[in-house]
Amino acid sequence: MLRPGGLADPRLVIEARAQDRSPDGRTTDGARLTAEVRYDATRELIALRTEPSTGADALVGRAVASGFRAAATPLADPASVLGLLLDELPVALVIAGYAHALTRELPPGADRYRPALGLCSGWRQDGTMATAVAGGEPVPLRPGPPAPADQATPLLPLGMRRRRRIDVHRVDDQVDVRAMFRDTYADPDGLETVLHEYELSATLDTGTLTIREIEATPRVLPAPECPWAAASATRLVGVPVTELRTTVSRELRGTATCTHLNDLFRSLAGVPALLG
Repeated sequence: MLRPGGLADPRLVIEARAQDRSPDGRTTDGARLTAEVRYDATRELIALRTEPSTGADALVGRAVASGFRAAATPLADPASVLGLLLDELPVALVIAGYAHALTRELPPGADRYRPALGLCSGWRQDGTMATAVAGGEPVPLRPGPPAPADQATPLLPLGMRRRRRIDVHRVDDQVDVRAMFRDTYADPDGLETVLHEYELSATLDTGTLTIREIEATPRVLPAPECPWAAASATRLVGVPVTELRTTVSRELRGTATCTHLNDLFRSLAGVPALLG
């Protein structure tokens, strides 16, 4: 996610790509997406280009907010690599807000910082972040460690990036799943640090793809109360991964959960496509 004109620019450019790989390293499916969103109260999608092209540009003009994912579902299989990229757009706008919190610069058109109280474990009413904001202080985000070195394109200053990985492996009568996500931020000097990072492991029944066991492990999170959300993973035992999108949206809400961890849970809906 990039801000072409700095944090005062109401345009947010999102570039994304996804790829499936077989155990021998062959690429079996891939997709790219470039979106431009108005980063203000409207959150209007003002441009969208996808590869492959599936008519997803029909979403232009919509708010990238509640209802966007439902509108995108008929345009791309939610379990496909392109469907997963479209599914990420609303949360991309959520994490883009951390650039403002970290620099203490308000978003375009905002007169004050409005916390999403009750949304998740980190934003509980009596939590560290909510208490600070209520007292007129900046959001007390804990500084994260430097981002691990990898082969990705360097992140430009004031940009943010989400990396996601899902690995699946059949073993006898079960499917082992390992997944993770990592959000990073590049400060004005270009130093890239980790803001969020979770890992997840799960065991599924081969025939029904029902979750037998699941565990979420917090690695890096911005507030002391954030890791408490990891326990919500056990509520998904017995749920088929094909039903995770609706189950997570319906059941995992409030301060016992984490919006970013919920997105990691929902991404496991792509497991059947990977097994195929």
